[in-house]
Amino acid sequence: MTIGSLGGIVFSVDDRRIQSFKNLKLSGSAKIANHDLHLTKAKPEFTGSEPDKATLTVQVSRLLGSDPAAEIAKIKTYTDSGAVVRLQLGNSGPGNGRWMITGYSVDCQDCDRRGNLITAEVTINLQEYV
Repeated sequence: MTIGSLGGIVFSVDDRRIQSFKNLKLSGSAKIANHDLHLTKAKPEFTGSEPDKATLTVQVSRLLGSDPAAEIAKIKTYTDSGAVVRLQLGNSGPGNGRWMITGYSVDCQDCDRRGNLITAEVTINLQEYV
């Protein structure tokens, strides 16, 4: 059963494969301009909203039916190309649903005796594409 996706990275749980995410964090902020006034405090003005940001962690494991190297390669390709991908969680996605991967980090947890990656946790940083 598919529970969501980030571009071509599919989050699913079924009898052949488990690949999901955890620690989803969403944040947003306002843009404030400060106008300096003579001999008094600056006057703040709301000028709009910054693009939302999100962070999530994906566990990829050969033991759970995923290919960690292939999934990491997809994430690297999206990051290096500046691709705009759709973040889908259930029937919808946070924000307008369109995001760019601004960075990622890989925590290699297990390797086989030949050095092939078995299990990794990938933390992905996203910014809403407006």
